[in-house]
Amino acid sequence: MDAFEEVTKHRAAKELLSYFEEKFSQIAKLRPEQTHLEIIKQGFIKAEDYGYTEDEQKCKFALLAFVLGKDFDLEPNTQAILTEPLLHPDVRLTHLILSVEATAKNLANPRGAE
Repeated sequence: MDAFEEVTKHRAAKELLSYFEEKFSQIAKLRPEQTHLEIIKQGFIKAEDYGYTEDEQKCKFALLAFVLGKDFDLEPNTQAILTEPLLHPDVRLTHLILSVEATAKNLANPRGAE
């Protein structure tokens, strides 16, 4: 990777981190900024490894890494979704994000807790 590409990736990670910190402030407090930046940049790289080449796809992958942890993709069920050849890449990532949102809602509002 050349120097210009590295600077561009770092700038994109910083912008994305600012957005994530605003939307997911509780998660942002869990780790130092530098750790978050590394997770996001690693997310960009891993996204490309899985064949996600569009910027929006890389950002969604980085979001999942930010929320679930840098190695979220190593879980077998997640790998199965990320590599499912019959689904469009955008559908795969959206499915994972919706699953995370549904899980978070269930944890925040367990049945019978009214």
